Amino acid sequence: MDNDYKKFGLKVFENLDSNFLYGTAGLSLSIAKLIKSKISIKKPPLDWDGKNWPTYYHNEKSLLWVMGRKNNKLYLPQSVLIGPWEAKDLFDKIKVELYEPNFIPPYKNEQCLGFYKKDDDFNGENARLKNYDRDKNTLTFQGASYFDWIMTNLSLDYDRTPLPTLRQETSVGDKLQDLDNNPLTNITGINGLLFSNDGYMIYQKRNKKVLVRPNQLCSGFSGTIDKIDIRHLTQSSTPYLSNLDTLREAVEEIGIRRKDFKKIIFLGITRELIRGGTPEVFYAVDLDLDRKSILELIPQDKEGVIKSVNFGRYARSINDESASALSESTLWGLIEKVEKETNAPVSIPFLTNLALWYWHWENDKVGANSYSESSRL
Repeated sequence: MDNDYKKFGLKVFENLDSNFLYGTAGLSLSIAKLIKSKISIKKPPLDWDGKNWPTYYHNEKSLLWVMGRKNNKLYLPQSVLIGPWEAKDLFDKIKVELYEPNFIPPYKNEQCLGFYKKDDDFNGENARLKNYDRDKNTLTFQGASYFDWIMTNLSLDYDRTPLPTLRQETSVGDKLQDLDNNPLTNITGINGLLFSNDGYMIYQKRNKKVLVRPNQLCSGFSGTIDKIDIRHLTQSSTPYLSNLDTLREAVEEIGIRRKDFKKIIFLGITRELIRGGTPEVFYAVDLDLDRKSILELIPQDKEGVIKSVNFGRYARSINDESASALSESTLWGLIEKVEKETNAPVSIPFLTNLALWYWHWENDKVGANSYSESSRL
């Protein structure tokens, strides 16, 4: 275990000269303690801490890595679908399509719904990423039930003896199954870094009552894409990813007005191994507001406490080369500062968001390759 990272909540799987960041402090333990079960289950349905990740995803080809303080590659539990090295050229070229009818998972753990679901939970109609056609630059989405997502992607490790777990059943060939033939619901998440115009990064500490990652730190805004978002986009005259209403979550969770968004940078799309390949879309956003004005805003949906950290000259969505290089030591120092000030762990999506953003500052210190390649580093 690398003590340099352990001290601020990041667990590391050592692999020769490289490491694998497989979670945040006490991930499965936190889930067990923070979410009260309404049914009798010995362990949480999602109880994967990543220690045995090569067992399930040994052949995954595009694992995201970021350089650590000791000049070692730290592997995140994310498979890169679109990396920042290509996202910058594809944002306004990727076409979005909607596939009908809605997705129905061929199997799911219905007995697990009560473990995560609260009485006031709404079974929304979200957007499932069905396919990414790289040759045609097309993302195809499909409607999907939020509760089905809980009963598949959040219930991967529930013991179904004598049947295998859903994780075992969906990691055929020790890798994630292709999106198009995937039996999991795979609702698509959105995450975005927010930067004020006076040198601060805005982020959130989620409260203990939220379903996803309670008491963890997350990007300035996060959420899921709704089917209605995709429908509106595909019915428009410009059905491209750059025109998707990705800022809706920032408007709802922070209270930012749309006129205050200055610049939006698309950072890429990953598939999270913890949840069996759930897609996550990442952004970095510059705001035409200062820190004080942002913290005084009144959000529509309050899912946590809005926080800020001084990023100085690095508080911007993309490096315009007016600032000096951002060293990995400074990056990890800022992450450590955030964790110490909040006494909470950085979530995997937040860490992924930062890693993808970091590529724009130091493009040789972020990348993606297979586990077999990493073992030869």
